Amino acid sequence: PAWGVKPDWGVICNALQVCREKKAVKESIKVWRFARDNEILPDNLILREMLDVCLAANHTAQAMEIWNFFTEKAKLKPNAASYGKILEVLKQGHEPAKVEAMFDSMIRDGVPVNRQHYDNLIHAWAEVGEFERALEKLRISSRTSFLTQATFEGLILPMAAKPHNRWSEALALLQEMHRRNMQPSIDVYREVISCCERAGKYVQALNLLEHIRKNSFYSFYENEVLDGIFKRILQ
Repeated sequence: PAWGVKPDWGVICNALQVCREKKAVKESIKVWRFARDNEILPDNLILREMLDVCLAANHTAQAMEIWNFFTEKAKLKPNAASYGKILEVLKQGHEPAKVEAMFDSMIRDGVPVNRQHYDNLIHAWAEVGEFERALEKLRISSRTSFLTQATFEGLILPMAAKPHNRWSEALALLQEMHRRNMQPSIDVYREVISCCERAGKYVQALNLLEHIRKNSFYSFYENEVLDGIFKRILQ
């Protein structure tokens, strides 16, 4: 403005991207106020850029303040991408009840729900150890939306990890991935095999290692962690 140049929408988005890189939430709010003072109307892209800053800084409360301002005071109608971003922020903040409330609000507003939205809801419950709720959402979503590898893995990893050690459910989901011709990541195999080992389910752990060997997914002999598990189970 000092040079007589009026900032446009692109300049504001670029400034917000810098705020995201610096994890500067307060500065992003200043950028938005500056945009508002220069008569730049709120839109979904600017909203998502601001939520991205909160995501980078792990500031859930301020993300909700921004969301409420845009949707209530500025009367912006959020689209599917904006809902996806706020769900991601709330999931990161370990607030599954708020994720579900926002998900329900999305449905009431008639915004199309996609796999990403369902995954955020499922994984939000799983990450706080509420696996029954997570599995319920998985069953509901499977009726209307295609399940992906990310859907399963985001549920299996916390389920198999300490302190939960839900080896039977984690193993069942892993086997469901096999039935769907999905190739689980090495991290998922490692976590489920370790979970079976901790539970004393050595046969199940060895069966998984044999499955890896037969299908040539990964060479556990070359993988230090899997090789260590293999040797411990044999002992």
